[in-house]
Amino acid sequence: MGILIEEGFDRTVVLGFSKLLVIWLLHIKARSGYELMAEIKRLTGVAFGPGLIYPFLHTLEKGDYIAGKWIERAGRKVKYYSMTRKGKALLRKARNLFKLPIKNVLLDFLE
Repeated sequence: MGILIEEGFDRTVVLGFSKLLVIWLLHIKARSGYELMAEIKRLTGVAFGPGLIYPFLHTLEKGDYIAGKWIERAGRKVKYYSMTRKGKALLRKARNLFKLPIKNVLLDFLE
């Protein structure tokens, strides 16, 4: 059983933080879904496919946390997502969560 847990451990940990990671990445700059998937892979070493990223982006867009804008690039349309004011408030709320005692646990874990 231990081996089975270890095999998917990286992906499980990253999956747990994936939504926060997407919000944070969009806070830095507008990105397409493909760019988000590539950056998550670069940062974590874990590949996430469209089946994870796009439903979350659609949820954020419906909730007015992000705004999507179609841009033509190299003859094809690509949708870029950027943070809205409501999305920035959500990021602040997430950051405040990590100011609670859990911050000390995470800092200790990272040492």
